[in-house]
Amino acid sequence: MEEQTRQLFFIIFALLLGVTSLAVVFFFVYKSYKKNNSVLKEDEDVHGGMAHYNCPKCNQQMEKGYAVAGRGIIYQKEDSKPISPFSTILSVLDNTMSLSFQPAVNRAWHCNTCKYLILDHSKLIKRTKK
Repeated sequence: MEEQTRQLFFIIFALLLGVTSLAVVFFFVYKSYKKNNSVLKEDEDVHGGMAHYNCPKCNQQMEKGYAVAGRGIIYQKEDSKPISPFSTILSVLDNTMSLSFQPAVNRAWHCNTCKYLILDHSKLIKRTKK
């Protein structure tokens, strides 16, 4: 009987430790997300919505729109080491990760001819349904 009690204690302890560990990880992910993201409503995006850009390759006017980065964008300088498959959520550029069910987006300009994309990650934009 004492052996069964000891096993039950270790099982409960392991479960509590696992749940606590998951809670700590989610807490830090959420804290990092909140710290590194600035979200505006679509109608508050005055400056980005008015900007026009020409493609740096063909010089034609680029199409305005939005881009969803998903889990975020990790940028790396050309002369640095390759991006690790273990890069963390803490490495993503500010305002490129949205954890919302309806994800926030970044203002973007796209050249369909050259396949160039200019992405403004100064803020995330919460689009309204039209």
